[in-house]
Amino acid sequence: MFSQRPSTLSRRPSPTSNRQAWHDLPDLQHHHARRRRLTQLRWMAGIAGGAVAALWAGPLLWSCMCRLLA
Repeated sequence: MFSQRPSTLSRRPSPTSNRQAWHDLPDLQHHHARRRRLTQLRWMAGIAGGAVAALWAGPLLWSCMCRLLA
């Protein structure tokens, strides 16, 4: 009988995978920046949509209130 001892080389990340992780790092940073930019654009679009709705509904509500109060 021979003893099987676990190989320590299989647990350690290979230099190739480590290099691949460093290679993927700019992609992950770019993805995070793109997500942050999309969130910012969505927030700005919400504000712009609210402003357009206020400009569109403002005169309509104003004329209705003037008629009701007159």
